[in-house]
Amino acid sequence: MRSDTGSVKLVYVLQWLLVPVISYTSATIAIVLCEMMQLLLQPHDTPYPYEVDLCGGVSAFTFVVSGACFAPNHKRVAALLLFTLGAYISWPLLSVLRVPRSITPDHLPLFITYFSGLAGVVFVHFLMKHRYATRSTQ
Repeated sequence: MRSDTGSVKLVYVLQWLLVPVISYTSATIAIVLCEMMQLLLQPHDTPYPYEVDLCGGVSAFTFVVSGACFAPNHKRVAALLLFTLGAYISWPLLSVLRVPRSITPDHLPLFITYFSGLAGVVFVHFLMKHRYATRSTQ
């Protein structure tokens, strides 16, 4: 029995270690799919000025939600931690981004990314609230 307990603990620790990996992978896939959809849907002669905003928002949402859903327990705390990690990662990448629609640095992609990550945290909160509410009624 002692080896069973040790293997269960190992699986539990490995699952927590894979949470950031799963989050990063899902965010990368979201960016790739978003870029592919934009290439297919936009006309080639006019650039779409908000592609960074859209891809950053979708990526932040999937980063938070996929990692929180993969966490073995404490999914709300995991969502908050992933939001904080994503905000920390996106700050140097998007805070001084220069987009073609302006000459000065534009902070709109950063705000949309943060808002979408926060929307992911709220989504996980209500998802867990609904999940526990349906369990208690059964």
